[in-house]
Amino acid sequence: MKITPQDFIDMNEEFEREGTPIRITVPTQEQIDNSVGQKIPTTFKPQPPMIVDGSDPWPHSKTKTHKQIDDEFNYDTYSK
Repeated sequence: MKITPQDFIDMNEEFEREGTPIRITVPTQEQIDNSVGQKIPTTFKPQPPMIVDGSDPWPHSKTKTHKQIDDEFNYDTYSK
């Protein structure tokens, strides 16, 4: 369902008929489509490729083995 300025006009008319003391400012279709008010880019700059030089760009993402985790905490999960 697409919202249009006519929907706001209809709501205002309904409010008047019911005696509701509320009036809504009728926005343009452009304002409805872009309610945040920010210019929406039409083209996007592509992300440059990662440089592979042997270093890990995300060193924190390396997964540890269960043994490495056990060794860090002086705990043995395998002998139990």
